[in-house]
Amino acid sequence: MSSEMDLHRYGTKLAYYLKRIDEADFPRQDKAPIRAYIDHCRAQGVRVGRLYKVTWPFTTYDRDSRPVPKLDGGAVRMQARRDALGKPTESPVRSLRILISECTQIVAEMAAPPATVKDALRPLKVMTVLNIVLLSLQAWTGDVVNLFASFPQGAVNGLGGAVQGLESAGPGPLAIYHGVEGVVIVLLTVGIVVTAFRRTKSRGVRIASLLALFFIAAAAVGGYYFVFSGFLNNGNSAQMAGSFIGAYAMNFLVLYYSK
Repeated sequence: MSSEMDLHRYGTKLAYYLKRIDEADFPRQDKAPIRAYIDHCRAQGVRVGRLYKVTWPFTTYDRDSRPVPKLDGGAVRMQARRDALGKPTESPVRSLRILISECTQIVAEMAAPPATVKDALRPLKVMTVLNIVLLSLQAWTGDVVNLFASFPQGAVNGLGGAVQGLESAGPGPLAIYHGVEGVVIVLLTVGIVVTAFRRTKSRGVRIASLLALFFIAAAAVGGYYFVFSGFLNNGNSAQMAGSFIGAYAMNFLVLYYSK
């Protein structure tokens, strides 16, 4: 960008045209949105050359939206060449009033995108917070079941056998609740991934949601094999606990990147 400024003197030209706008005879309330628009573009990293080209039309119109006949030497030479070739003078495409109206609209919308983005991400945040709450309950019930449940011995045959084993394990209905809530968490995490890819282009949100789903799936697989091992494979139990930690952390990262 520095070489572009040195070559074309865009910085000097921009400063000159901004001064021309400040000294123009149209009302101050019309100049304010122009300045605000230029400042907004600068904050967004728009190149100086582009800002110069955006600013230049405002200096070529007077209050009645007529082109200023002699802006600089280049304009005079261009008009002379057109006259020599017999080409008609180009009429202004947009008037000063239209340009100012466009800038006013853009400046008014500057505060709107953040609100729109927040509204768009609200379902994602609500689902993620709900998932964190469910994961917290899942960890608590898992610890209680692991410490106080009395699992039946022997092979588990089919889904019915798994349900009967969980019902008889105790304490109370916590083992069954733990299994059902695990299914709910898997479905909710899938919903978070889908919402993340639909509602935002943030790479951080998308990657964190995918990793959360990966860890949730790993915990679910560990739970499945733990049950069908006859509640004996401690490695599968450890897989559930370790994957829970990863899923818990990834859900917080989803919230962090969607702020």
